[in-house]
Amino acid sequence: MNDTINNNSQFDLDIFQQSIKQGIPESLPDPYVYDNSVNHAPKRKKNSQ
Repeated sequence: MNDTINNNSQFDLDIFQQSIKQGIPESLPDPYVYDNSVNHAPKRKKNSQ
């Protein structure tokens, strides 16, 4: 089983290394446009005192 994990890790590492070698693509996706009508802040935890 450890061999399987090591093989998968090596495979993932190879894919990662290939992606890094390709560099930044010529065209990037459009930036995400936030909806200003929605509150994007996380909810605050309430004190239980």
